[in-house]
Amino acid sequence: MARLFGREFNFNFGAIRIRLIASFGLVGLFVLITILVAYLATDSTIRQNDQVTQVYQPTNQYTQQLQAGIAKTVSKLRGQVYTFYDDKDSYGKKKRKALRAIDKLRREGINKNLEKLVVLFAKYKREDLQDIFYELQTTLKKLDKEIARGVFAIRVVEDKKAKKWIYKHVTTANVQDTIALWYDLELAEIMDARIYPLEAELEGLVRDLVFKNNIVIKETNNLLNDNLNILLVMEFMLVTVLGLIMLFAIQLLMRYLKNDLQVIILFVRKLLSGEIPKRPFTKSHEFMGLAHYLNTLIKDLVNLRKFALRIGDNKFDNDIVLFQDSGDLGVAMAKMRDGLKNVSEENRVRYWTNAGIAKFSEILRTNVENLAEMGNDLISNLVKYLDINQGGFFTVEMDVETQEEYLELTASYAYSTKKYFEKKIA
Repeated sequence: MARLFGREFNFNFGAIRIRLIASFGLVGLFVLITILVAYLATDSTIRQNDQVTQVYQPTNQYTQQLQAGIAKTVSKLRGQVYTFYDDKDSYGKKKRKALRAIDKLRREGINKNLEKLVVLFAKYKREDLQDIFYELQTTLKKLDKEIARGVFAIRVVEDKKAKKWIYKHVTTANVQDTIALWYDLELAEIMDARIYPLEAELEGLVRDLVFKNNIVIKETNNLLNDNLNILLVMEFMLVTVLGLIMLFAIQLLMRYLKNDLQVIILFVRKLLSGEIPKRPFTKSHEFMGLAHYLNTLIKDLVNLRKFALRIGDNKFDNDIVLFQDSGDLGVAMAKMRDGLKNVSEENRVRYWTNAGIAKFSEILRTNVENLAEMGNDLISNLVKYLDINQGGFFTVEMDVETQEEYLELTASYAYSTKKYFEKKIA
């Protein structure tokens, strides 16, 4: 008995209802555990998928964009080693345009992608990739420093070695144009000595980083597939186990019901054959009420058998209660019992009276000549017959002198002994 929410509950595990509740409770617990495990596996899968889509794949994208930005920036610088121009004004315009393009490439093609990569690698847990990225950052800083030197060299154009090319205009045969070619020796030396080697080194680091990052993506995808396969297996196991548990619960329920029903059917069959069966035993709480009433019926049937046997032995003075003296059968049996009891009592009184009359008539007949002997014999037998303690026999006498009648005690009997008392009653 337990108390919950102010109400009392009887948790009898013999009851089918409690068994079903317990079975479904276990099933629910198993389902919750399975759902929890599946949730954790799914959450891990989602996290890994997010890691791939939000970290690993963007890393390749921004790394390749960074490499493209470096290549474009270096290419733009390389284009400033040889500069063709018509006059000084056109040269200045080309120079300023080239510097703006280089600055934009450094800002958007290199620095912006590098910042995105820094944010992404803060989420990395692979030390080997972090080491490569750290080396790439270091090399990129060196390259950026050399690019800045190259940009500075482009801005300073005082000492330039110039070459002039003269070519004929293709549209007019008589017109000749003069084109000047400026060669930036300082920039060329920076490019050959520092920028090209650093660019080649960065290309190797980018290749290595992308290659290893692709391996990580492949491993993560394989792990995702494994997790999905595990989830499928868990779903199959969940359905299978739930089916087995439900089948087991149904079989167990049917077995208990079948056993208890067979006990009750056997009980009824014995009743129909006139036997008094033993008390039925049931394990199911739902049949305990029925078993209780059947046990009460057995008690009444046993009392009915005793009642019939006593009647067969002519013992009608029994007070056996049948069916609590209620209901059609109980009232009828009570009336029959009371009627037989009254008949038995009347027969007993009649027999006792007739036997007494016959006995005392015989005493009177045999002792008619001796009044004293008749009195003793009569009072002793009367005391015994009436089952009393004592008695006296008086005769009517006549006083000779006064001619008055009186009663005189002529015989007495008390406590199984003849007494000799004298007594007269006027």
